[in-house]
Amino acid sequence: MKRKKGIFLVLGMLFGLFLPLALPSQETLTLVYKSTNETTKHVFEYLKKIARRSGLNYKINALSSDKTYTGGSIGLILLNIAPTGLDPSIQTFLNNHKTLSHPILLTLIPRSRETSVGFLDKTKAPQGVDTITAATPWSERDNDNQTMHQTWANKIFDLLKQP
Repeated sequence: MKRKKGIFLVLGMLFGLFLPLALPSQETLTLVYKSTNETTKHVFEYLKKIARRSGLNYKINALSSDKTYTGGSIGLILLNIAPTGLDPSIQTFLNNHKTLSHPILLTLIPRSRETSVGFLDKTKAPQGVDTITAATPWSERDNDNQTMHQTWANKIFDLLKQP
């Protein structure tokens, strides 16, 4: 009986030791935000949902724009919730972190009813980073609205796949 317990114990330890090596590693993506309002929470949860649904193995972290980014992410999504222009806290974050790992500026325009998604390549964008623009409203019953949100989320993941 003791011998069986010993064998199971050794097998359990080996399984625990080598299982993480067999699983695909999870890459980290960081969402930089100004404040934890409802829109920020929805964006964070929506990105996790779309990544999972798309079969992407991303761990998505959140980082306040007043904190220092220490690296380790495959990309940063700079969440800019503003009717026009760039929020000063996001601009300061960009200024303080000149060598960001694949930054993507996601500007969501509050109270906009537009359902298209805009994109500016980093070579043409004023901030020098890939920029996606869309509206904030969400509706379960509006297919155009859902498509818009799916489009900007997919664009983020497509940009992260580029070298």
